[in-house]
Amino acid sequence: MLKIWRKSNFASIEGQAQVWEQRLGILDECLHTLNQIQRKFVYLEPIFDRGKKRNETEFEEESLV
Repeated sequence: MLKIWRKSNFASIEGQAQVWEQRLGILDECLHTLNQIQRKFVYLEPIFDRGKKRNETEFEEESLV
């Protein structure tokens, strides 16, 4: 990035570069937050799957009758 900043023609697109830098910063924050949520879900997934499998088994038994 520093090489681009030093070029004289960068002044013409400096505003656009700053906008994209902000957008990419926001995207980075969002992806980081989603990653944290995903890690928590992976940690809790076995707890939720246990109840789901029990309910699926009950549904299959009822449909066989």
